[in-house]
Amino acid sequence: MKRARHFATKLALALVILSPALAVASCSAAEPFGLLSIHSIWITTPPLPSAAAFLGEGSFRISWRGAGGRIEEKEIHAGGSFKILLPRGEAQAILAIPYVGERAFKPAGALYPSQISLGGTDEAAMDSLRISFETGWLAALWRMLEDEGYRPELFDFDRLEAEMEKHPGDPWRIAPGGVAGALAAGHFRSSFLDPGKTFEAYLPMTSPWISESLIGAFSMSATAELPIYSPEKASEIESEGENLADDEGLVVEVQEGIHFFYGIGYDIILRVDEKGGCEYLKRRRTRKP
Repeated sequence: MKRARHFATKLALALVILSPALAVASCSAAEPFGLLSIHSIWITTPPLPSAAAFLGEGSFRISWRGAGGRIEEKEIHAGGSFKILLPRGEAQAILAIPYVGERAFKPAGALYPSQISLGGTDEAAMDSLRISFETGWLAALWRMLEDEGYRPELFDFDRLEAEMEKHPGDPWRIAPGGVAGALAAGHFRSSFLDPGKTFEAYLPMTSPWISESLIGAFSMSATAELPIYSPEKASEIESEGENLADDEGLVVEVQEGIHFFYGIGYDIILRVDEKGGCEYLKRRRTRKP
């Protein structure tokens, strides 16, 4: 009898000790391993290139799939950082769209968990992901596949990235939607990463210009063909950009499709057909961004 009472007492004490842990487990039904299934990640964003400074201060609208499986969003100033909670080990793309005022640029991004930088041994140290413009194209492709109901982690993104290195230059010359469709259909070939034929177009020399892709802005050179245009003769032009097809303007190389160029006071939307014909649309900004 004494042995039975002693056992009952030990059992009661054990239940008292375990009850908080059981309560946490019961409150984490959606996360069967509780905190172990959540990965705290410190996200850092880059500043916008100095070549875009004439437009104003920049920010990022960042989206990711949170611990509950839903898309979450946060807006943060360019160069800022913050903490997010991710389902541990579940591959995903973090997408970061740069903005200056209402002007949106091509996304930056990061891939989890392949691009993680591990934290130190200090308890306060946190694993981190650095948003980059160079990863934006892959992150956008990942999100497109995901939005169409595919599991991007089942595609060989490492091989795709290796193939992209064989086609140097701005990846945004290739539409990620076309590559996503080819991957989903199972007939992707490396030739899909060939940007194809380029054509010359002209921008008026009345403003500095920057294209919607910010990748080239990191390696400005007087001789390189980059999407950054800072005319020296702007003060000599009196047309205020009315003659948008002036063949004495700034020469830019473009592919078939629609291109945005941002300047002071107004933007240019350039539509290029398969033969290189250009259609210009000027969108005036009535206020500073």
